Amino acid sequence: MAKLRQDPKTGCFEWEGTPQELLSIYAELKQHIEKTVQIMDTIPHKFDPPIPIHTSLNTEYQQLSKKMPTVDQLMIYILSKPKFEHDIVDVGLKFFGKPIKSRKYGKLYRELRAKLENARKQIEVGQHGAFERKSTHPRNLQRYTFRSVSATPLGIQPEKTS
Repeated sequence: MAKLRQDPKTGCFEWEGTPQELLSIYAELKQHIEKTVQIMDTIPHKFDPPIPIHTSLNTEYQQLSKKMPTVDQLMIYILSKPKFEHDIVDVGLKFFGKPIKSRKYGKLYRELRAKLENARKQIEVGQHGAFERKSTHPRNLQRYTFRSVSATPLGIQPEKTS
């Protein structure tokens, strides 16, 4: 009589029996498999080839990264706006010709945001003010508006005349 064993440590199967017994078991299993419905698993395995990256998106990303503005260019653009009002969509349209979305161009979007933040800080220092952030509808987009501040720094007191 044929026997089938599975090694629990390695997961390997061992067959034991005469060749005739093994062939009859194999034939019965084959008939049984043909009668049943096979469901393929959709879980990727180690040996599955990786999904190819679309080269069109990659080349588009490279072209857009060449158009990345410097902090000085961003400052000039923001200073040219009334009340220095801007948002990241305006900046994307100006320099890239289209809005830069964080889901599609993640690294590019983060780099643009960081440069915008640096430009805002330099403008705040140079123009003696601060940017006010407001949410806009319907996309909950952050819009920045500049407010001038006339205040003395902490620790410096104006002299009193008596």
